[in-house]
Amino acid sequence: DKKVKPYQGKYNGRIDYTLTGSDTYAALTRSINGSWDGNTKLTFWASSDGKGAQKMQVQIRSGGAPFNCMIEVPEGGREFALSFSDFKLADWYPDKSAKLNLQSIDSLVFNFETKTTVKRSVYIDMIEAKS
Repeated sequence: DKKVKPYQGKYNGRIDYTLTGSDTYAALTRSINGSWDGNTKLTFWASSDGKGAQKMQVQIRSGGAPFNCMIEVPEGGREFALSFSDFKLADWYPDKSAKLNLQSIDSLVFNFETKTTVKRSVYIDMIEAKS
């Protein structure tokens, strides 16, 4: 394993996950229960664990509805600025009329999914809703 260098000296979070083929996903959820009104994007820094890039789904839940944006987290890390317009309602969600309401953010979720066996980590720092 390569040593992952921290962003600005500290990590806000390290997500360790193991998936075993029969498992399909792992997730870390952070409750928000607040408003991001007046903001246009979600920004954060993320880095893979030194074992290659990995796909991560960033999900915002608003009024119970899940809105997703898929990204690829590189080795060495990078800053992300995801426009709220990039988040799309999950295909499986039954209420197709649901809209992302920035005045009612339930949670922020980081999801990982695979059909193979993996043991990985992702480092995340500097999470902010910004205008």
